Amino acid sequence: MTTPEDASPRRPNRRLQARQACLLTVRYRTRKDWRPATAMDLYREACARHDRRPARIPLRKDVHIAEDRAEAERVGDSLIHAGYRGFERGAVAYGDPQSVAEQLAPFAELGFTDIIVRTMTQDDSAVRTVELLEELRTILS
Repeated sequence: MTTPEDASPRRPNRRLQARQACLLTVRYRTRKDWRPATAMDLYREACARHDRRPARIPLRKDVHIAEDRAEAERVGDSLIHAGYRGFERGAVAYGDPQSVAEQLAPFAELGFTDIIVRTMTQDDSAVRTVELLEELRTILS
C-alpha cells in the first residue's frame, strides 16, 4: 500500500480543489454567523487560489411570491414562525414580486449573477410562485 508520503509528486487535481472550495463554502453556510458577503469573499479567495474566474456565481434562495404582498407575508411569516428549515427571516425572500425584488437586489451588488429559487410551499401557491418568477426577473433586469 502506498502512503501519501511515498506517492510521487503530481499535478494538483483542480476539480478536486474546486469541489473542496465549494464544500468549504457549504460548511461555512451552516454556521450561525454566515452572511452572503462573507461567503462571496470565501468563494472569490478560493477561485483566486485555483486561478478560476467563474462567469456565473449563483445563490440559492427559498422564495414565496404572491400577487398580494400581505398574503405572501402572512404565509411566509407563518412558515418562519413554525421553524421553516431552521431559517431566520433574512435567509428567505417573500412578498409580492416588487418586494421580493427589493429583497434580492442586494445580492447582485455582492457579485451574485443568478438566483436559484426553491419554493417555500408545496401546494398551489408554489406553482404560482414559479409563474410569478417571470415578473420578478423583469423587475430585476
